[in-house]
Amino acid sequence: MKKHTVLLKDRLDKIHVLSTKSGIPLRRFLKENYIPQDSVLCYVNDKITDDQSYVVKESDKIVLEMVRAYQLPEYCRTLRLWEDDGVEVTQENTDSIYTKRILWFKENGICDLKQTQFNEDSFVKYIDDMFVQGILTKSLIKENDKIILALSGGRDSLALLYLLRRNVDKLPKHELIGVTVADTAASGADVKVAAEAIANLGVRDYIPYGFQDASRRQGSESLGA
Repeated sequence: MKKHTVLLKDRLDKIHVLSTKSGIPLRRFLKENYIPQDSVLCYVNDKITDDQSYVVKESDKIVLEMVRAYQLPEYCRTLRLWEDDGVEVTQENTDSIYTKRILWFKENGICDLKQTQFNEDSFVKYIDDMFVQGILTKSLIKENDKIILALSGGRDSLALLYLLRRNVDKLPKHELIGVTVADTAASGADVKVAAEAIANLGVRDYIPYGFQDASRRQGSESLGA
């Protein structure tokens, strides 16, 4: 097996150059380097790839982007608590882009790790279904609600915007208004990103407030959280 380079981009945008070998599963590389599997996005040749099923190939460009803190499953694997029949076999070289894992605790304290693999289409459907189910179960949106969505231009608020628009026909009828406080929550570039997303998704109302304008209106209007 030939040596191969993996680039790891941490939460501070620092790039770390790591070495591995072609032919090994990426999940093995992550474990050996104490990188939590649920904390990174894996890009192979600039395309998002499932870090649980991908096997390192000599000609591939591999970039890992860290997006989360450490999770319990990684500690369990590192301590070899799951190296038993309680761990389902992960299929390799599939068309999956994500492996969802569920940790079950038995009465005797032993862990079972169940997992499901998603391809691109099934993963999008899974996210949409879970989002709609959460909204309806908790009655977070009621008929004819007026929702004011604070948009910073960052991925969290934009993800919520996309999910609301993608699933508008599955949710109670509501009106959505986008708001950005330009001088506090977002830079000029972020405001531009938010405005473009609003236009592309057909949201009727969008208001980018300056700080002074927002302060004057605070007493009479709710700007969202």
